Amino acid sequence: FFAKRGLPYVFMETDYNRQPFFLLDCYVMSEHYLDPNADIDGTVRRFCRYYGKGAREMEKAISFLRRQTKEHPAASATAWHSRLFPWKNDRTMTEFARLCAKAHALETDPVKRALIAEPLAAAEKARLKLLRGSPGKELTSAGEAYRRWKREALAHGLVEPRDLAGAQASVDEELEALTL
Repeated sequence: FFAKRGLPYVFMETDYNRQPFFLLDCYVMSEHYLDPNADIDGTVRRFCRYYGKGAREMEKAISFLRRQTKEHPAASATAWHSRLFPWKNDRTMTEFARLCAKAHALETDPVKRALIAEPLAAAEKARLKLLRGSPGKELTSAGEAYRRWKREALAHGLVEPRDLAGAQASVDEELEALTL
């Protein structure tokens, strides 16, 4: 495709900040470089193979979240840039986490479970941000879930062993700040 158009290479710059769907984003972007008209649902479905036995459930979780973002868009470009998303609410994040947890329970490989733990952690972090003005059992529960999922994602995910202790300490600091 690129050679036919005279391009010797393609440079794809990304910034990994432990986003829950970083690998999915890169996969979709690279697939659509080759075929900009490719079916996004099929592309997501193919990527979900990386979740192993939890693939079908993760596809459902991702489809649910995509549907929410389409049905409840940001009110304006300013709201989008400020990350004021109507779909990012406790009900949506709780349902998304429930769907991901089903996928997590099906998989036994620690690395694949870590890939599922990352979006679970993101859902609980979003819930923490939403609940932080309401201390109580829900806030405590979301904090415990966030710590558990994020630590699992770090332990078996994309963090070098030498950096693990520091990354886990950052999770604890972040959790403390979110629950002040």
